[in-house]
Amino acid sequence: MLWLLRVCPPAMEFKENGLTYAYESEYADSLRDGWYDDEFHFYGFSAAALGLSYNTNMVDEPPTDWDGLLDEAYADQIAIPDPQQSGTARDFVAAFIQQEGDAGWELIEQLEANGLQMEGANNPALQSVISGSNALVMAGVDYMVYNNIDAGEPVDIVFPESGTTITPRPAFILESSENKPEAEAYIDFILSDRGQEIVAEAYLLPIRTDIPAHENRAQADDIPSLDFDWTFLEENGQDILEQFLEVVR
Repeated sequence: MLWLLRVCPPAMEFKENGLTYAYESEYADSLRDGWYDDEFHFYGFSAAALGLSYNTNMVDEPPTDWDGLLDEAYADQIAIPDPQQSGTARDFVAAFIQQEGDAGWELIEQLEANGLQMEGANNPALQSVISGSNALVMAGVDYMVYNNIDAGEPVDIVFPESGTTITPRPAFILESSENKPEAEAYIDFILSDRGQEIVAEAYLLPIRTDIPAHENRAQADDIPSLDFDWTFLEENGQDILEQFLEVVR
């Protein structure tokens, strides 16, 4: 059996519990550092970056950083995907707190006072901006925005200067799989030239360093990253989530 997930910490937990099967793909030498397990138990074959998504009919000049959302012009017009429903949002909050510490919690409290509200998972949050119910989404996934731009919707995205998260979407084979050769072939396909081109066509970020992302989106190397590590997120994500929910309800 082969699993595909949207965030890394669960794959790390599967590995720690001895549930994953190590397979070194023929493409292992061309992958982005940090997007796969160094013992080849999982591969983040595609990734999404989180940014500030905004309605272009409502926002002329979007904020350049997260604290720009404190502008009173955005009062009661700011959404964030619910980190209980969005693993990417949950990981972002934990990564933001790892980098910013107490200052990060202070900003979240200030954002809550300015009307920050949870709007379901990623798509409902983005749809609230497309419809004009909100002006901006904090920490929304980028590929959904690019697909909606393609569809002619009034939306765009920027990546804050102080950094964000790029979240690999891991694939892995269970140790208990009875069809390991077929699962290995699937891993090879999603890491192959064609597999990675399909990733790029979906406006996701490819794991292969030699396969560019879609020409109409930001490339991975051009997106500022928060200073965090996945082990911290795996170990502290739940506690940070619970504290976040005490602030933002």
